[in-house]
Amino acid sequence: MTTPTGTVLTGLSGALTNGCAAVDLSFSNFGLSASNTGENGFVTPTLANTAVYSTNSGSSGNTVGPISLTINPVTGGDWDASTGDNAGNGNMVFTVSYAVMTHNGGFWNGGSGPTYAAPNPGYDWFLDVITPTISGVANNSVSSTQTITVLTTLCLGQTSIAGCTGANQATILATIPETPGAISYTCNGNAGGVGFNFSCTNGVVNINNAFHATQVGVSSAFTMNHVAAFGTGAPLIDLNSYTLSYSQFADTPEPSTFGLLGSALAGLGFLARRRRRRA
Repeated sequence: MTTPTGTVLTGLSGALTNGCAAVDLSFSNFGLSASNTGENGFVTPTLANTAVYSTNSGSSGNTVGPISLTINPVTGGDWDASTGDNAGNGNMVFTVSYAVMTHNGGFWNGGSGPTYAAPNPGYDWFLDVITPTISGVANNSVSSTQTITVLTTLCLGQTSIAGCTGANQATILATIPETPGAISYTCNGNAGGVGFNFSCTNGVVNINNAFHATQVGVSSAFTMNHVAAFGTGAPLIDLNSYTLSYSQFADTPEPSTFGLLGSALAGLGFLARRRRRRA
């Protein structure tokens, strides 16, 4: 494993409702489910041996760089099967889910933790671009082709993908093919255009800024297929990490809002003057 290990999912919150915050995003509602046991070198992912860590490129004034959340095994080798381990075919399938929320003031974990403030209180922050990055290798097998895939489902405007409407749902497929193939990213969902909530190209989800998305539900399904091969050497299949980076944009209250506010204040001043005259 070549990436930092991070914090185990159980360490983020015993109830899995809290999470972690980074500069101007909160990550919470972490969960994990595995649909099979570890086979032929794979270690079954659990809340205790799956970790996350967050990185960012900093913020200044009304600008904040992309903030990333990476999922990886706590121990290097947990997500690989080496040529010396296998006595037959095997696979590993598991899903990690979480929620992302921008910081526009309030409680970062739903009300039970500390408060946060936006980098610039004069602006509101909204999700803009979501970009995937996968790291790993699928070496040549003896007789079959094998791949590593991560299929991520996103629901814009929600903290989970449950009941997501089609207009707000996108999928990103990251694939590590058998060496020497190149890693690929594809994206499906809303085709984009005027009035649409997002568009997607080459695995990158571009959110329509007019949608003003402040939260997104994320569910990433990991699949590693391992075929029989004998001998020793480098891992036959190895997944290091999977990252989603979240970019944001800053927006100010609409001019019409200021106009309405000014009219309201003027009206209040007029009423106050009338009361003073009558008195």
